[in-house]
This record gives sequence, C-alpha cells and structure tokens, in this order.
Amino acid sequence: MILNIKIKSILKALYKRLFPQKDKSVYISKISSKKPWVLIAYMADVFYRSNDISFMNSHQNKREALAMVPIFNRLDYNVYVQSYTKTINFPDINVSVIFGHPPAIEAAAKVYKKAIIVQYATGCFYIHSNKQEEYITNLVNLQCNTSFKCERYTLADNAHIISDHILMIGCKNTIETYPASVRHKITTLHQSSQNVKTLEHIRYSPENEYFFMSSSGVLLRGVPFLIDYFTQNQNRILHLICPFEPYIEYIQNKTPKNIIFHGIMNLGSDDLLDIVARCNFIIYPSGSEGGCPGSVINSMKNGLIPIVSQWSAFDEIDNYGYVMKDWSTNSIANGIEWAESIEPDKCELMKQKCSAFATQTYNLERFSKEFDSFFRQILKS
Repeated sequence: MILNIKIKSILKALYKRLFPQKDKSVYISKISSKKPWVLIAYMADVFYRSNDISFMNSHQNKREALAMVPIFNRLDYNVYVQSYTKTINFPDINVSVIFGHPPAIEAAAKVYKKAIIVQYATGCFYIHSNKQEEYITNLVNLQCNTSFKCERYTLADNAHIISDHILMIGCKNTIETYPASVRHKITTLHQSSQNVKTLEHIRYSPENEYFFMSSSGVLLRGVPFLIDYFTQNQNRILHLICPFEPYIEYIQNKTPKNIIFHGIMNLGSDDLLDIVARCNFIIYPSGSEGGCPGSVINSMKNGLIPIVSQWSAFDEIDNYGYVMKDWSTNSIANGIEWAESIEPDKCELMKQKCSAFATQTYNLERFSKEFDSFFRQILKS
C-alpha cells in the first residue's frame, strides 16, 4: 500500500516535470521589449477559457476582461494580467500603469512606486455594502428567529485613497456611496451585457406576473422585502430566479404558492424566456450594486420595465422605469402600484423602449470605446 502511494507520487511529480501546467493566474501580452507595461489586477483565467461558452456567458465581465488587453496593446503598452487576489511575486518589468481591484493593486503600488494607479470599482463603496448586508441579515434573523451570517461582507481596503483615478461601473448613486474626498477621482463607464438569445417580439403580457433574477447574495439583493410583499399580496405572482442559498431553502416552504422558486436558470434558455414573456416588470430591490446590474440589463433587453432601488438604477432611469424611494417592503408596494397604473398600450411601448435602450447602451462595443477613451485621456496627460 505504502509502495503504491510512493509510486503514484513519483509518477505525478514526473508528469508535472514533463508536462508543466500554465499558471492560469497570469496572462502576458507583450508587443515589444522596449515598451512600458500595464499591470492589470483583475482576472486572468478568462484568457485560458475563452472557448468555454457557458463560462463566458456566466457574466459580462468575462468578455470585458478579454477586451481590455488589446486596447492597451493598441495604446502601445505590453500587458501583464494577474488575479486580483495575488499579492506576491510581481515581475521585474517597467510598469507604468496599475489597473484593477484590491488587494493586488495595493500590493503592486508598493513595488511599482512611479506607476499611475487606477482602481476598477464595480460596485458601491465597501462600507455602504457592509452596512446594508448587516442591516438586512439582522432584520431577517430578528423576524424569522434565525442565525444567518453575512455572506457578502467585503474586506476593507485603501484602494480609493492610493489611486490616482477610479474607473467605475455605476451611476451617480454609486458615486455617492464613496467618500466625498475621493469622488473627484471617479469616472463612470457603461458595462456590457451577455450576448444571448432574447425574445423575438416585445409585447404586453396580460398575465402581468413579476420577475426577479440574481446571482449569489439574495439577502443583499433585497429578496426578503419581495417575499414580504408577495406574501401579503397573493393575487400577484412573483418568479424568483436565484440560487437556493440558506435563506431561500429556509423560506421557500413557508411562502404561498404565488411565489415561485426556480433556482438558477441559463440566460437565453427557452424556459427562462417563457417566464419572461409572462411578465412586464423586473423588480430588483438590491441594497448595493455597481449601478444597473446585469440581470436588470438583460431583463430590459427582453422588454421588462425596471422597478429598482436607487443602487440598482442608471442615470436615465426616470425615462424608463421606477426608482424605489427607500429600501423597504413599502417601496416595493409603491413601485407595483405605479406599474399597475400604466395602461397596456403604454406599457407595451415602454417595454419596447426599454429593450432598445438596454441593447444600444450596454454592449461590448460601447464599453470598449469608453474604456479606450478613458485611458487615452489619462495617459496623454
């Protein structure tokens, strides 16, 4: 037995030596040994999984990460990409720009002391997010006599302080969650959206059911407020497309049948589009986002009108949907009252308007153009 373990260990070591695996936490795009470098602290694995369709469709940031490198190359920079969680073993290269997330950009700033530092902010300020997470978790535990933990807690960092610039996915409401002393550093840009199948025709749905979709972190997304409202209003149907996290597992057998739990569904799937076709509105009462989240954008592309919290909104929201006044069940009630005051013909026109806006505004071409313009400007100055 011991001999077999030793043989397996030797063979495994020999295989690694003969067939070394690439370090997928690093990706390099070098155009010339004479050119300066940009260090991107974001995600590197996407460059090794770009042919994995399900992986690439899981979030719009995958294709955005791929688009960043050729933009810097065209600006005459070599690019060294590494995972934003990697804080050691920085290469001996001439880094002129550090771009990305903490903690890596903070660690890199100590190594490349003359580099321009640009934080990539993709959400609300961490103090705001953590306060919201604590509030909703404590509220649920108090109401349900449970002991759920804060699952979306964000570690503190000083990236906003050490950065020369902050490039943000978000809107004016996202900016306002940051300290006033650093807001002058912030430039916003539009994120892209997944390139998946959408409804062929955008029409008013006589069923007028309601739609919610998110990834992990259902407490911070405000799902308890949705559960509360639709439990009290059983004449309306809510479709919840989200992971079966502990809170969902706890609450799903305690809710009336008008609240339907679907779990995670693939974007663009026929099953998901069948649900979307029964709805006119997406309700997304999140307590913290980087502006309009991908689930709202993709729902709008399918003609759903947004009823959202201020942190899930976009700057033009007043022309396309409804912004909740605060983070509560009562604000959801006001949003639905607004929605149900809209005549079917007008509602259908609004759905079509939302679809056109989301499609034209949130795409990879626009993201790339704004990303390129931002860096051209700061590198020129």
